Formats: sequence, C-alpha cells, structure tokens
Amino acid sequence: MRSLPLWQWAFYPARRPFPSPKPPLLPRRALSAILSIVALFCGLWLVRALASLGFAYGTVAVLMVIVQPAWPREAAPGTGQDAAVLACFVAVCAAIAVATWRARRDVFPMALIAASAIAVSTVWLGHTMRMNDIGAFFMIAFWLIAASTGAGLLLMHWVRAWRDTVAQRDTVAQRDTEGTPA
Repeated sequence: MRSLPLWQWAFYPARRPFPSPKPPLLPRRALSAILSIVALFCGLWLVRALASLGFAYGTVAVLMVIVQPAWPREAAPGTGQDAAVLACFVAVCAAIAVATWRARRDVFPMALIAASAIAVSTVWLGHTMRMNDIGAFFMIAFWLIAASTGAGLLLMHWVRAWRDTVAQRDTVAQRDTEGTPA
C-alpha cells in the first residue's frame, strides 16, 4: 500500500487513502470544524465577525472586477481571472445560502449575502450609468432604497418563519424525551 505524506491526509477521507479524481474534502470539513470549534469556545459573535470579514473580502474582490477599467491591476483584462473571481464568489454565496436555508437556524448569513448583493449591484449600476444629470443619481438612490427595503422585509419574514420552525422542533423534541404520546 502506498502511503501519502502527512499533509495530504487532510485532503482525502479516511476510507479512501489514495488520490482520486473527486475534489478534496478539506475546504468543507476544515471550515465546518474550524467554525464549530470557534463557536464552541468563543461564541457566536466571533463566528459572525469572521464571516463578515470573509464577505467583505469577497465583496471588495467583486467590486475590483466591476471597476477594473478605472483601477489598473496586475492582471491583463480578458485573462479569465475576473470571471473566476465572480464565479467563485457566486458559488460560495450560493453554497452558504443553501446551507443556511437547510439549517433554518440563523438568518445572519443571508443578511451578509443580501448586503453583498446590494453593494455589488449598486456599484455596478453606478459604474454602467453615465452621470450626466441628476436622474442617474436618483435612479441609484431609488435602487438602493428599494433593494435595502426588500432585503429587510425578506430577512424579517425568514426570522419569524424560522423562529416558529425552531419552536416546533423544540416542542417535538421535548415531547419525545418526556415519553408522552403525540
């Protein structure tokens, strides 16, 4: 049997010690383990702070892609780096949204996604519109108000709905542990 170097064991599950064409499991397992340990010892505030920093970094990276002609960068335009940055950020946001939607415990990750989407779309709108008159300014202001209001209403709807779901789960769990018939 061929053995892998110690650092590679983190990339492959224990039941499959040899490299395979499947993607490594380190990002998912490592992120889950790190966030669980951080939440256990440091509390939810630190997990939220780290998530906020991660979303801020991703949002700034996407904003750099949007305003590329205005800011000179090291990468030449058209190399595919811009598309990769955008695709990776969208994929990460989608994965976080699906995981949050399935867990239905905390709406904070959805708030980060909404804030990032509002920031990116507002900068894109401002970058693509010609600012020749006051109408463009009011259009961007209207978009910012409408998007923020819509996101706030949707997030509050999810908070109320998920709170009821968690309360129902707790009631069922308490009934099951007491041994009373349903």
